[in-house]
Amino acid sequence: MQCQIKLRGSPSTSGTQRRRGYGTLREMTFHRHYREATMHRARRHTRPHTEQARAFREGGAHGPLFRFVGLVPAAILLTTFSGSLLRSDTRTVNVIRLEDEVINPVTARYILRGIDRSEKEGAEALVLVLDTPGGLVTSMKEIVTRMVNSRVPIIVYVAPRGAISGSAGVFITMASHVAAMAPETSIGAAHPVSAGPEQPGGKEEGNEPANGKSNREVLDEKMTNILVSMVKSVAKPRGRNIEWAEEAVRKSIAATAEEALKLKVVEYVANSLTDLLKKADGATVQVMGETRKLNLTSASTQEIPMRWSEQFLATISNPQIAYILMTIAMLGIVYEFMNPGAIFPGIVGGISLLLAMFSLSMLPINYAGVALILLGIGLMIADIKVPSAGLLTVGGVIAFLLGSVMLVDPAYPFLRVPWRVIIPTVVIIASFFAFCVGAGLKAQKARVVTGQEGMVGLMGRTRTAMSPDGQVFVHGELWGAQSLDGDIEKDARVVVVESEGLHLKVKRIQ
Repeated sequence: MQCQIKLRGSPSTSGTQRRRGYGTLREMTFHRHYREATMHRARRHTRPHTEQARAFREGGAHGPLFRFVGLVPAAILLTTFSGSLLRSDTRTVNVIRLEDEVINPVTARYILRGIDRSEKEGAEALVLVLDTPGGLVTSMKEIVTRMVNSRVPIIVYVAPRGAISGSAGVFITMASHVAAMAPETSIGAAHPVSAGPEQPGGKEEGNEPANGKSNREVLDEKMTNILVSMVKSVAKPRGRNIEWAEEAVRKSIAATAEEALKLKVVEYVANSLTDLLKKADGATVQVMGETRKLNLTSASTQEIPMRWSEQFLATISNPQIAYILMTIAMLGIVYEFMNPGAIFPGIVGGISLLLAMFSLSMLPINYAGVALILLGIGLMIADIKVPSAGLLTVGGVIAFLLGSVMLVDPAYPFLRVPWRVIIPTVVIIASFFAFCVGAGLKAQKARVVTGQEGMVGLMGRTRTAMSPDGQVFVHGELWGAQSLDGDIEKDARVVVVESEGLHLKVKRIQ
């Protein structure tokens, strides 16, 4: 505005200058309006985007969704990181329990699974609560081998009160990194026993017995020496009494919890699992050649129970259950053969037979006992088909009873079928076949009611006078008949005494 006033108000300015100055002013005014219009258009086009950005910042309609999506990865990372910190700060002691169980392939698999899981989880230690009378050498060796190669310290705790760690349990206890017992428990009697009948050696067999010993005695001595070296090899690195361990294998000596502690067979006597963890806290053990200090008081305990499949297999591997399954299998199959088409007894018998075969395969079975049981069943079945006045059934019951007693090898007395199971089973079997034999004898003595023999003894009436031949009405039909009492008048009561084809012989009923 000042420029415009000056140009127009100066008298010394020529017309040309005035026109040039006016043109300059007009150009400046044009450029100013052009810039304002351009800026207005720019603001008009950019305002929607600016408003959307402002709406997003202020939490518009889509703001929460975008914020949620953005927070998910952060939450995942935070959770993972915090979980890792929690796991690193939390110590666990896994616990597996083998209470009143025999050492066999099923229990061995359970223990091995507990060790594998503890290693995978990085547990502070694994506690095996043990109560076993012993078991199979092969299963024991599998457990001991896995224990000495474990990357997790293993604590064997013989408990509860009254529990024992016998035979194979001694080797498992000696192989542990920490051994403990509850009061009123015992450990020992680890002498191996051989299955099978005595087989004396002789020159005729090409086996000259050493020092007059039989083959069985030589094999027992070899097995004993091997197991002695095994128990000493696992006890020595743990600082345990190898002399006692050797005597437990060779002479079957045993010790109470207090005696075992005094003899340095175990390290602790604890009243409970909590008491054991307190006493063993801070102990130093050697794990795969590495010295490790146990931190147990701050650790939480976690039970590793048997799976349902392991519980089922452990149950049917019990000698008593195997014996009952075998009996049910034989009864079901026999009934199915005697009554074809019954179906259900055959199904039950087949399933029981397969389960019994699995169970018997895990036990030290005496095959002479199995043969006697099968012979007894065979004799009782034969008595149904062959009339023997019950003698075959009596012989079958005796054979079945002897086979039941001899079913498990006598070298494993803790696996024998008890009398409280044998007696009821034999009584049930004997009653079943006695009923079948009695029913058969009764059927044999019963009067025949079908065929020609079935006509004898039936009563009827004469339809014609008989002298001596005529017709009689018997069993709803007319028959040609002959009187054995001479002439009989019409409509007299008669009884059939003999049948020859379609001709009857009758007598008058007085």
